[in-house]
Amino acid sequence: MTQQYVDTRAYERLADEASAAVAGLADTQLRWKPAPGKWSILEILSHLEDHTLAQAFRIRKLISEPGAELPSVNQDAWVECLKANQGQVADILSTIRAVLYSNAVVLRRVDAADWQKTGIHPNGNPVTLTDVVQGFVNHVHHHLQQIRELASKAP
Repeated sequence: MTQQYVDTRAYERLADEASAAVAGLADTQLRWKPAPGKWSILEILSHLEDHTLAQAFRIRKLISEPGAELPSVNQDAWVECLKANQGQVADILSTIRAVLYSNAVVLRRVDAADWQKTGIHPNGNPVTLTDVVQGFVNHVHHHLQQIRELASKAP
């Protein structure tokens, strides 16, 4: 077994955490926006789906092409143009779960040297695979906290 620099089982559990964050919420709560230009819970969840998909590509690119520029995501355009607020929670969670599982399978196969491979983050800074994966986990936790806060305020 290779040494893992990120707990892949905890990584996979992010899907369960996302599911728990929206469990029991009414459709009106999911789609409610706290102010013009602010995201709804469903849009935040959809952003996590988009980010999960983008991370899958980044992980594979970083492992396979060290030094490569990692793609950026225009999160606001994706949420707006993909009509995220019209999505369905079950569909979004299904994608998140499947992609996280696929990524975790890949991450369990890499060796210690792979975790230290670097690519160029969209901000221009070098990042390791460890940085990318841990950064993603932190990003998801940040947005899950936003979801919980919005849920407590949604009518």
